[in-house]
Amino acid sequence: MADLVIRRARQADAAALAEDLRPQDAREIQAMHGGAVDLAEAIRHSIAVSTHAWTAYAGERVAMIGGVAALGTLLGGNIGSPWLLGSSVMFRRPGALTRTGRRYVAFMHTIYPELSNLIDHRNAVSIAWLRRLGFTVHTDAPVLCGPAQVPFYRFSKKV
Repeated sequence: MADLVIRRARQADAAALAEDLRPQDAREIQAMHGGAVDLAEAIRHSIAVSTHAWTAYAGERVAMIGGVAALGTLLGGNIGSPWLLGSSVMFRRPGALTRTGRRYVAFMHTIYPELSNLIDHRNAVSIAWLRRLGFTVHTDAPVLCGPAQVPFYRFSKKV
């Protein structure tokens, strides 16, 4: 994979990623929203609700889009919900991806002292990557999500 070039995500990036979305990521979106979900629209929605979102290119191809959205609570809280969706080229250079991921997680922590989201329990590659980034994946307490009640694991990281 060529070096990653990262810029602010644009709504138009969603269609390019949806065309080459990793099957694990497509399955995760479908588990959360139902099998008939429009993948590009789901990606556009994630970009729109994020306080920060980025697109990484490997050459001319979208490698991934990710970001962080504010997750407030009734008591306030300053929790960010990080997310990342990748294409077929995403994990071609896992070391570079992990180094880049750590920098972006550190940036997210400058805004949100706590980061938390959910991941499909079947997404073993991404679960392992989250652990390399320093997240705790809470496999002991699955959360049933979506129309089919698929188990998801909460993952979290605090400064």
